[in-house]
Amino acid sequence: MCIRIVLHFLTLFLIFSCSNPAVQTIVDSRRVYFPYHYTVDLSQRSDDLFRVTLETERLSPANNIFNFAAVGTFARMDFGRYVRSFRAFDAAGGEVPTRQIATNQWLLEAPERIARIEYQIAETWDSPPGGQPIMEMLGTTIEEDFAFISGQGVFGFIKGLENVPIKVHLDYPPEWRVGTALLRDQNGDIVAQNFGALASAPILAGFLTY
Repeated sequence: MCIRIVLHFLTLFLIFSCSNPAVQTIVDSRRVYFPYHYTVDLSQRSDDLFRVTLETERLSPANNIFNFAAVGTFARMDFGRYVRSFRAFDAAGGEVPTRQIATNQWLLEAPERIARIEYQIAETWDSPPGGQPIMEMLGTTIEEDFAFISGQGVFGFIKGLENVPIKVHLDYPPEWRVGTALLRDQNGDIVAQNFGALASAPILAGFLTY
């Protein structure tokens, strides 16, 4: 019952957001440089894992920490405990060493070589908390007929790049629709001004009607 109430509330919120003309503004991503380009695979949904790829470039030695929502009130939620795998690669596909140094932090051994980061992070609704439980409206879930993403529960940021623009591409079934208050670009990808904006705006994908 609780989950149904939460989904009903979120659906109403997202329907209103998507029907608001101001929200439908198209951003021409060809005119904006995006240091972050996320892809989230929603086609594999049976194991409760979000499969995330981050394409990036021009990192410097100072950009050597990847954080999972370790800012403000989000830091206390420890979303890093839901990470199941984390790997980094260079442009040729060679693996770049990384290691976890705190609950929400991964050290990037040679950030200037990194072109791609791949990780899997479990949803919060159906996963054992292993710590302080996360409220449904602040968490995440991936089911056969829908997926709910709160930005702080799926995405992270690289040290020093907290305030750069971010683009998010979702791979999902063709019959699904996506609702969010975030802007879109000319290809339908989601764009956010920075990590704070992405973390603060939920995304609902599935069999939506509005």
